[in-house]
Amino acid sequence: MAARAEGGAGGGSDDGHDHEGDGHSHGGSSEEGDWQEEITIFVNGKRFDIMGAEPDALLIDFLRSSVVGLTGTKLGCGEGGCGACTVMVSRVVRGKIVHRAVNACLAPLATVDSCAVTTVEGIGSVRDGMHPVQERIARMHGSQCGFCTPGIVMALYTVLRNNPAPTRAEIEEAMDGNLCRCTGYRPILDAAKSFAVDKSDCCSARADGTCCRDRSFEKEWADKQPRSSDKVFRVVSSTVSKAIGGVGAPAYVGDAEPIFPPYLQTKHEIRPLRLEGARVLWFRPTTLDQLLELKGMAPDAKLIVGNTEVGIETKFKNMEYPVRIHTMHVPELQELQVVEPSDAPGVEGRGGLLVGGCVSLTEVGDACRDLVRERPEQAGVFGAVISMLRWFASNQIRNVAALAGNIATASPISDLNPTLVAAGALVTLIAPTGEQRTVPMTSFFKSYRKTELKPEEVLLRVFLPFTRKFEYVHAFKQARRREDDIALAGGAFRVLLAPSADGSSWTVAEAGMGFAGMAPITAQAPKAVAALVGATWSEALIGPVVDALLEDLPLPTDVPGGMPEFRRTLAASFFLKFYLRVSTELGALVDAAAGAGSSLPPAPAVDAAAASAAAEYERETSHGMQAYDVPRGVGHGPDAAGRP
Repeated sequence: MAARAEGGAGGGSDDGHDHEGDGHSHGGSSEEGDWQEEITIFVNGKRFDIMGAEPDALLIDFLRSSVVGLTGTKLGCGEGGCGACTVMVSRVVRGKIVHRAVNACLAPLATVDSCAVTTVEGIGSVRDGMHPVQERIARMHGSQCGFCTPGIVMALYTVLRNNPAPTRAEIEEAMDGNLCRCTGYRPILDAAKSFAVDKSDCCSARADGTCCRDRSFEKEWADKQPRSSDKVFRVVSSTVSKAIGGVGAPAYVGDAEPIFPPYLQTKHEIRPLRLEGARVLWFRPTTLDQLLELKGMAPDAKLIVGNTEVGIETKFKNMEYPVRIHTMHVPELQELQVVEPSDAPGVEGRGGLLVGGCVSLTEVGDACRDLVRERPEQAGVFGAVISMLRWFASNQIRNVAALAGNIATASPISDLNPTLVAAGALVTLIAPTGEQRTVPMTSFFKSYRKTELKPEEVLLRVFLPFTRKFEYVHAFKQARRREDDIALAGGAFRVLLAPSADGSSWTVAEAGMGFAGMAPITAQAPKAVAALVGATWSEALIGPVVDALLEDLPLPTDVPGGMPEFRRTLAASFFLKFYLRVSTELGALVDAAAGAGSSLPPAPAVDAAAASAAAEYERETSHGMQAYDVPRGVGHGPDAAGRP
């Protein structure tokens, strides 16, 4: 690999040679001269033009190489799980500059062509002046051994670049992909929350009705703790007091950050890329025609978006994919638009959200949140997607992984696929001939890791439908821990209710179910659905539906992952929670209609003892409080070494 810094952008031409070893001729497209062989990236504002890069070279190796010499980015787990390698990658998407926290240990160097990469060295240093993020983490004792600190700094920095005034909850969610084995997280999160827009607001009334800014409760609590001596001064340290009181660190001014390189925004042309290495031939088409032509020539080529799956397979499972196609810059695969209801037959006529094959999970979540806010009565599917994305991998993974990639991977423990199956989502597949076909998610999965997608086809888009009046969709997941963990089992349910003929109750007009961890594929439950459709929505249907579920979802004693009976019990528990949640929401709707002078059938009563099962789990933002003693007359400022 040859790289030159601050050089002019040069284009390469295809040498026309065939890639040996896979039995195909892969010269690119018929327009040979259009395929360049040089990568252009900016690292901390410095331009690098790289000729002859290995297609499977990773961003972290480039950053830490002698060519760049930025060793602040650390290699920890190597699989996108710890966040020590986090950097900020900025690019133009649909005409807008976006900043994303990315795991450099999984990102191929070729995927950041035409991007700006910012590392921990690029935002500040002791020599040149520290960034407020670095300053506050240091002053508030958020770094001990320091190995994870650069990744934590960059995760928080990226939050502020996208939103200079985040909430405490947004900060915590954005840092769910960073691990620390020293601090216990509290000082890191205390430092991070000092940037929150709601740091000085009351977090809500306490159980006794007092305000969280009333510090008297801290003194009362501290006075109850045993003292080491009568000659000491009791000091209380808490998340709230640190956020409100500050630590003397400089204020954050969002408009003082470096700008996105104007060259990438105005002069640089993103052209098709072809890289040939010792083991891998890499293509980056920029049009759908180029992508389809490549797929036609190499049906077994692996499509890459975020490399979150392929990166693990090649690094830890010794999988080999000699031809890889990076699809990020195909405009049709970046489609993200709302489709209004129409007279079209079937699900598509209801309108919904079209999601292109390369749209990241982060963007899907943002679009779903917008629709929940703007169209709550039609957003049942989107609310279920949001609830699953909250526990889906980590922020860094969601930033680069695509919804279509999650579908095509066909994992039987996918968090999202059960929701898409239950909701009746559609996928559109396109062949090299240009022929498109639309497949319901209910018939997409065929066997373990096998789908309706043919080798030469590309998953073009996903359609998430609007929900109708009295239609409910909810999804559930059980894992060993809440965040960044694979599911033991998952379930998603949909019902469309209608008033009965005599107007005395509610009848199930339609139903759908999808399950993870209950079969080699995303499982459905036809017997349970049959028990639902046409039945009265009441507590009496729980027993028959649960019995049918146990028939639909048999698990052998030697099932991979173990715990077969527990997982089957979870499936039944998920349905019970769904029933209680829908009945609660329906009751609120009926009460609102009555208040407006309309008449609807009564909703099933929910027993007070079971009502808590209907609530969706919400974790409060973390907070801590600690009391410690210092000798009287000794200062106890925030910089006191060895003190909290």
